[in-house]
Amino acid sequence: MKTYKIRVQEILSRIVKINAENDTQALNLVQKKYNSENIVLDYSDFQSVSFKHLINEKEDIKKKY
Repeated sequence: MKTYKIRVQEILSRIVKINAENDTQALNLVQKKYNSENIVLDYSDFQSVSFKHLINEKEDIKKKY
């Protein structure tokens, strides 16, 4: 039996409507809300899933966030 490394990656996404003076302010306000956990993505925000066989460690390191 051999061990394989498989990456399972889920993408969650939500559109947030916010009033702001400009797009920069809107982005900053939403980021602050997200960072303070006023916006929390969950299963209802699911968009897609992918599976990838990791062949070597370099590939694994390259994809870390």
